[in-house]
Amino acid sequence: DYTGVKAENRQFTEIPSALNGNTSTGSYTTSQGQYSILYGDALVTYSNKIGEDFNVSLSGGYQGRKETYKDLRSNTRDGLVTENFFALSNSFGVAETTESRKEQLKYAYLGLLNLSYKDFLFVEGTARQEYVSTLPPANNQYSYYSVNGGFVFSDLWQLPKFWSYGKLRASYGVVGNAPPVYESNISYTQTSLQTINGSVPSIISARSYGNLGLLPEKKHEAEFGLETRFLNGRLGLDVSYYDNKIKNQILPLDVSSTNGAQTQIVNVGEIGNRGFELALNATPIAGKFRWDTRFNFSTNKSKVNSLKDEDSEINFYNSDQSTAKIVARAGEELGNIYIRPRKTDASGNNLINDDGFYVMDNSVYVKAGNIMPKAVGGFSNTFSYGNIALDFTIDYRFGGKMIAPNLKYMRGAGMLENSMEFRDAASGGISYTSNGKTYNDGVLLQGVNQTTGLPNTKVLSAADYYLTTFNWGEGSLTEAEIFKNNYIKMREITLTYKIPATFTKKIGISNLRFSLIGRNLFYIHRTLKDLDPEAPLGNKWWSQGVDVGST
Repeated sequence: DYTGVKAENRQFTEIPSALNGNTSTGSYTTSQGQYSILYGDALVTYSNKIGEDFNVSLSGGYQGRKETYKDLRSNTRDGLVTENFFALSNSFGVAETTESRKEQLKYAYLGLLNLSYKDFLFVEGTARQEYVSTLPPANNQYSYYSVNGGFVFSDLWQLPKFWSYGKLRASYGVVGNAPPVYESNISYTQTSLQTINGSVPSIISARSYGNLGLLPEKKHEAEFGLETRFLNGRLGLDVSYYDNKIKNQILPLDVSSTNGAQTQIVNVGEIGNRGFELALNATPIAGKFRWDTRFNFSTNKSKVNSLKDEDSEINFYNSDQSTAKIVARAGEELGNIYIRPRKTDASGNNLINDDGFYVMDNSVYVKAGNIMPKAVGGFSNTFSYGNIALDFTIDYRFGGKMIAPNLKYMRGAGMLENSMEFRDAASGGISYTSNGKTYNDGVLLQGVNQTTGLPNTKVLSAADYYLTTFNWGEGSLTEAEIFKNNYIKMREITLTYKIPATFTKKIGISNLRFSLIGRNLFYIHRTLKDLDPEAPLGNKWWSQGVDVGST
């Protein structure tokens, strides 16, 4: 397989160089990328029937894959000399050219064994020996395997008439995983350094420092399930339970800049997951008018079983001068949120400073929740009559919290409805006098003075309260950026009309349908009122629990 991409990016001039003696605006970038895959598979299979009841199949094979990436990029610097003339030669500064090349090689030997008895009892085993170029030479080969079985008990035992089908299944498997290309090796990038005598070649270290002792990541998982159907297939139920452990998990961790890099890829420890999944489907009404319904539910609990350094923690995300963070600690759930709390006295009363604001305790962290949901799933229905069908799908999520500092800032700036509290007497504001004038937007925070220990009597104006309490940094109320994230969403509605076959056959078409589709239509319920619960963006596992102002 081969893919080639050629792209240009043109940014038009806004300020001509005549008005800006040092730099101009506008830019021009051209890039060419090539991606190729060379792969080959070979598989030999032997199958036979042993007696009347047993079937056996044995396979062995080889898989190979080589991937090559090439990218050449050139761009102007400091703007364009001639307005809106897009060429590298028109660069105000010295044009730059960068080239990157990546290659990775994977190959494996594999084997499969399938056994069946009377077509109701099945056993399958697999084994695989993998070789990858993205791991250090000492650890670049690893093996993994799986075994699974199925028992269709409805074919062996006489079940009640309403019970149409029943199957038990169980499996255990190990799957290996390697890091991305060039992440584990210690590498440098060749570039050029501009001097008064021209450019000279130079070498710089990569942002991520390699690890010559990196081991392959392995996931060990056991799963048990039950699949049943009733009433001639009109009601179906599928349930499963799984328990897995990810050993030698590979993650990039921050390192001191004295190492010459920002991160290093390491085996951080072991993560465990346990979960339950349920799928229910039914056809309550069958006939000319038909109703099909589907419901699914899943729950998962992730735990950090161990870390490379048991006394350490892995910090995935920091907010507001590290007053809120997502961390992993050995023995705790994955995805825990920790924040700086309000300081309290021995009786648990909030401490208030002489200016009337909360005193934050920047010496400790307390758990404020977890970003992972407790339950997710969906509910779908299809109603059909003749050639018309109406389908709608609802998704839901319950449990889990989100860090959204932008909502805290917006509240402090008076941009949200909840910032209307205390603005006047009708909104809960307290009457107070300042400089001979009476105001009705006072706020009295509950607690005791940090110096005297007496109940707080310092009244704040609503403006001072919001601007200080919901500001950025260590002095602000960190818990104000932690929110529950539950929702029920109308994910999709589809109205479909099928053109009658008597017409489509005349024009040589076997099946023709027209559909009107609406997606992401509205929320039936949500706890986040001022933010789309699905707004967080990113490719990290913890991105679901952080919003930093996406729109």
